[in-house]
Amino acid sequence: MKIQKPVLLNDPAQKDKTADPHVLYYGGKYYHTYVANDALYVAEAESLSALGDGCEHLVYEDDVLEKHFAPELHYLDGDFYIYAAPCRRGSDTHFVCVYKSKDKTPTGKYALIGAVEGIGEEWSIDATVFSYRGTRYMVYTTCKEMFIAKMKSPTAIEGTPVCIKRPERDWETVMSGVVEGPAIIFDGETPVLVYSASDSKCDDYCLGMMRMEGEDPLSASAWNAHSEPILTKAEGMYGPGHCSFTEAEGEMYCVYHANLVSGSGWSGRSVFVKRAWFENGILCFE
Repeated sequence: MKIQKPVLLNDPAQKDKTADPHVLYYGGKYYHTYVANDALYVAEAESLSALGDGCEHLVYEDDVLEKHFAPELHYLDGDFYIYAAPCRRGSDTHFVCVYKSKDKTPTGKYALIGAVEGIGEEWSIDATVFSYRGTRYMVYTTCKEMFIAKMKSPTAIEGTPVCIKRPERDWETVMSGVVEGPAIIFDGETPVLVYSASDSKCDDYCLGMMRMEGEDPLSASAWNAHSEPILTKAEGMYGPGHCSFTEAEGEMYCVYHANLVSGSGWSGRSVFVKRAWFENGILCFE
């Protein structure tokens, strides 16, 4: 399986559909979660190459929340949850919210649980969750700082979140210093955090990575950041970033957004898919 062209092109009528793509593989199908017209959708597809033609399901909308950022669909403890970062209407403060499936299916209607307990309505976006050695963790960002916290349930964290990353290198500070869009994958049994760096409106938006080399995910010193970006701009692919990972035919694939035209900012993002693998501890792409 080899995908080189975008699998989902930017649609001006649904401008957010191709931003921050998150794809969950479950039960032999692919579920792409996205925002369109200020509502949350889940599209169901038979293959990665068919993401753009997936059957679309409106799963949540209301009159209270708007401007949702980066929805992610996760299957936890026998239920489906969506994590997204909306604002209250009339506000510009994004905060991570949890939505729970009403019927235990990925494409049915979801109920708003509310802000993640332990974070509340403080500025927070791009939450993702992962399990390591029997414990579940949440990673999220304020754009200037990336945090990790232990979860006591799918809707709550416990303890004080720990900052594990700030924008420090030149390639993390183009236009503005940003670290966001965390995604966790495993190299064997080792957690690897892939993140997006620099301003998401610039061509130099890119992917970086951190390996956990200590024993405790809640220790900032356990996370070792790679010195160079692992995916950067190329002709016809500008500002690649904010990814998720899934599988197909026994191999790992990275799903991310990028612009076809230089200088497009947020207005021209399309969804790309690349095969990914580890080589000497570094994530590589085809």
